[in-house]
Amino acid sequence: MPELTWDQSKSIGFESIDEQHKKIFSIFNALCLALETNQEWPAVKKAVDDLLQYAGTHFRDEERIMRDYGYPDERKHTREHELFINKLGQFEFGKMLNDPGLANEIFMFLADWIVEHTSTEDVCLGVFIQKKLAEK
Repeated sequence: MPELTWDQSKSIGFESIDEQHKKIFSIFNALCLALETNQEWPAVKKAVDDLLQYAGTHFRDEERIMRDYGYPDERKHTREHELFINKLGQFEFGKMLNDPGLANEIFMFLADWIVEHTSTEDVCLGVFIQKKLAEK
């Protein structure tokens, strides 16, 4: 499984969101480790639940910030969050332990989406926020 590494290129320059992104990367890596080390289902399920719960919290915080700053692409960005959560709801996480192909599919989707979203959509949001702050 790929390990996600947060670096400054993914920073949006908004400390609370950057910290949340780091935490999402960390939770994803813990989930990968749980599977790679053949931990029992309760440990894997806890990591999955942590990721789902934290993603929801993070999305709500990010969406509030978009509203607060009048981000023009708020609807598109929020829709991406909704599609991500909906896709996660379709995965049968409980079958990952016995189906390496499914586990790989889930982890590749998660890794790709997290890196792509933070590197593009969230960075665009950060540029917008920094521009707004500079105007004050």
